[in-house]
Amino acid sequence: MHISIVELVEQLADVKKRNAARDELVKLGDQATAALLSAAKSPRDIQQYKAVLRTLLLIKDAQTEDLFRQALRSDDQEIRAIGARGLHLLKASDALNALQVTINDSPDPLHFEQTPAVQSILELGTTALPTVLTLMESADERTRQRAQYVLAGVVLRDITQRLLPRPLTNDAQAAWEDLRQANGSYQWDGPESMRRASIDLWKLWLARSAPKS
Repeated sequence: MHISIVELVEQLADVKKRNAARDELVKLGDQATAALLSAAKSPRDIQQYKAVLRTLLLIKDAQTEDLFRQALRSDDQEIRAIGARGLHLLKASDALNALQVTINDSPDPLHFEQTPAVQSILELGTTALPTVLTLMESADERTRQRAQYVLAGVVLRDITQRLLPRPLTNDAQAAWEDLRQANGSYQWDGPESMRRASIDLWKLWLARSAPKS
């Protein structure tokens, strides 16, 4: 039996049908965007609204940019996290700022440092490092902890790509550790004076590492 797009969107409110409906809507792509946007304006409940947002994340239609931007104003941290992730996937001009603001929203229960914003900033790679250094200056401990995690992930990946280490060696990890120590061994819960000194060294390193135009 043929199920209409509107019916599939309605099924996002049913926990038993939600996943199958989402998969079908994603297959339809931007054909489903209008119905999903309509549902987002007057969802049956918060779970349907979140399901609509998650479905639109996978469709990646530029028409949904404003909806994701509106989600950033929610009192629900999961909705804010989805909004920032959506702007990132759409490569919106304000995506990095949204990720910075939502860095602590909706952490993975099993991996505290990981949030949707952390994942997105890691995907951006070295272009996001100035923002990461700003986050490392935060007065909030959780923000600094996640920023340190992102710094290590981004820089280690960059080292690995440039070094092309021999298989089954720790050459890249050793190179990262040498660089970390050379730049003051930043520790998110260390004394403020030591954190600031390390950040200054990282800023100098980043300035030297930037491609020359």
